[in-house]
Amino acid sequence: MLTPGGHRPPIRYETTAKDHRYLHRHLTVGNRATGLTMGDSTQAEAPTIRTHAELVAAMQTEVGVGVRISEVHPHPLLARMVCLWAGHRRSNMTRKIYNAILLKPNVDKDVTLRTKRLAKWKYLNEAAAVGLEALSWTRVRRIVGLNPWGEQLLLRVKLHASSTYNPVSAGLDCPHPGCANSCRVDLFHIFWECPAAQELRAVLLTRWRVAGLRLGNYETAIFGLTLPGLPQRLTMATGRVMAELPDALVEEIDEHVDKMIGQCWSLGAALYLLAVWRWRVSHFDAQNDVFKEYHVACLTTRLRNGHRDVTRDFGPTLPPSTMLQLGDCICRTFGADWDEQEGHPARQGHHYVIAVAGNIGGTPRKGYSSVVVSRVHLATGTHQIQYAWSGEFAGAHLTVIQATQLGLLRGLRRCWRHNWGPVHVMADNEDMLRQHTTGTPPKGKHLRGAYWKARRMADAVAVMSWMPQMREFNRTAHELVRLTLTTERGMEWMASEMPEACTRWAAIKGFPAPRHTTMGSSLPKIDLSGGRGGHGVTPTGNRAWRGQGDGRLTRR
Repeated sequence: MLTPGGHRPPIRYETTAKDHRYLHRHLTVGNRATGLTMGDSTQAEAPTIRTHAELVAAMQTEVGVGVRISEVHPHPLLARMVCLWAGHRRSNMTRKIYNAILLKPNVDKDVTLRTKRLAKWKYLNEAAAVGLEALSWTRVRRIVGLNPWGEQLLLRVKLHASSTYNPVSAGLDCPHPGCANSCRVDLFHIFWECPAAQELRAVLLTRWRVAGLRLGNYETAIFGLTLPGLPQRLTMATGRVMAELPDALVEEIDEHVDKMIGQCWSLGAALYLLAVWRWRVSHFDAQNDVFKEYHVACLTTRLRNGHRDVTRDFGPTLPPSTMLQLGDCICRTFGADWDEQEGHPARQGHHYVIAVAGNIGGTPRKGYSSVVVSRVHLATGTHQIQYAWSGEFAGAHLTVIQATQLGLLRGLRRCWRHNWGPVHVMADNEDMLRQHTTGTPPKGKHLRGAYWKARRMADAVAVMSWMPQMREFNRTAHELVRLTLTTERGMEWMASEMPEACTRWAAIKGFPAPRHTTMGSSLPKIDLSGGRGGHGVTPTGNRAWRGQGDGRLTRR
């Protein structure tokens, strides 16, 4: 084979003739077969060779009729082949690398063209350009419920390749009668600023605002077909459904609910862009219906059917009844009517703060966690502990984050059962807080079970904030963890037990005292000395407690 870097190597051939004298030939820049020692005049007379077949024929002519050439090695200037073997080892260049090198000019040309087209969108609107830059053809193809025409239209919008020509007026104006812009328009005006686009956009955003979606600008989310964050009311509705499911099923569902909500937004944004373009081109034919009521009703129907398509059979390995229940919850939220309010009144009353901590230790390895739920009044700042718990968990691969997640799950379930809210979570584990604030599950599969359980329960109780706190300001939770780690015994306390404890203590204090007690004490005195034959004093005087030698008391 050829040596690496040899662009004009000699022509190599094979023959079966034993007495044949090898001819040294090579190809010049003009693809002429010449000898190594030939002059300029001989090179000019040499035939021009452009293919491998012509090279074989030329070499057969050179060797003569008496010698038969069995094979001619491919030459780089003709066959465009490269070295697969270098010495005694195979070359590490793969076919994928060669294809990438061959396609590089076309790829560079495409990148340059896309950059120029994206610059047009940046000139029109920076936020829309950010969304379109992140939108890829693969992302468009994965949207459920789009036909090929819709996919191609979205690609033309991304590449700024849609025409703004109006054949009715033979100009570049807007065909909608209510549009004040009668001069030259651009694509951003068509899909965003036009009154027709605003009417259709209200149909889409009203359904998401009722679900609790609040964004600074919607251009990036709609043109990019990507939902930046999950709506709070929608996650609370789905979290309530998940709270009633077994823990094993919650782990199996995993992130299917988040993907389902994201697919609903992608399809809704795509249908909005298609509806805007469909309303625009309907003016180009006099037989089409161009009234607002018709196109608004069409978009509403497409959104309702699209949400059903997205939520139906989303998880093939999950129980159909569970996925149907989640799909109905999502579609019911999107189908509600809601009028947005400009301002939200300040919340009054109490909020609940969950302080959680976790640790690992012991042999064999165990995890320890604790949670404290406090009720805080917003106006006065007074607080009262409602629930406190600490416990231990066994596991050879248990981590601090897992222990903290399990403690958080305990506190969230207590808030869910007693309808405590709004809820705020406070912890000093930054990794755990980052997972919940960003909605990013841990990479380790053994860590995802505890995360998804706590995440779905947090959605059910609608956690309003995740507050990082220094360890020294979370001493109560850490002291409970230390107590459990030292004694290897858990504890649980609820505020509802306080009145019962006070009642029991009042009954003990108010018990009638015996007549022969001294010092006016109202409590009975019991002899616990354990002496043989010692008698205690009873409240009634009819029966006595006899002390035994082992410290036990027997009634006689």
